[in-house]
Amino acid sequence: MITADILRQYRLPRTLARWTPSGAPGEVKVPLSNEYLAEGSTDLYLNGVRPTDRIILIDDLISTGGTLVSLIQAITTAGAEVLEIFTIGEKTENKGRDFIAQQTGLKVKTLLATDLHDDGQGVRSRVMHVNLGMLDEACFAQVSQHFPPGFCRIGSGAESHAGAHS
Repeated sequence: MITADILRQYRLPRTLARWTPSGAPGEVKVPLSNEYLAEGSTDLYLNGVRPTDRIILIDDLISTGGTLVSLIQAITTAGAEVLEIFTIGEKTENKGRDFIAQQTGLKVKTLLATDLHDDGQGVRSRVMHVNLGMLDEACFAQVSQHFPPGFCRIGSGAESHAGAHS
């Protein structure tokens, strides 16, 4: 919903990738595998991307990276260029960011990084840190003082995770 509002405000087009074909002219079909789908069991279908398009790819979550790699493959097969990749969350234990970089050479920017943690009552997902973008140091210091040291980070998450701030 956030993406749709931003695109509408700037009058930018939007397209969606689907697991079912639409039959539209120029539809691109690529294989899809991820943590939920076995390799060779499903395809991804992309419509509305032209060879001259420059794409900002937005996904809610990166886990193994399989879905994003398939999307990138579909976009490049259509002749377009991926400019940026953004996700809201990242399951770090599945190393999807590394897989995407190895397969495509592209970096992923994320807002929240999570991992699995045993809290004594079972294994649960927890937010490890949040990437706050390019804030000036004073604003960053003001925001991050309300969180544990190292939880807030300057940057987009596309950088090495070693650059934590307190």
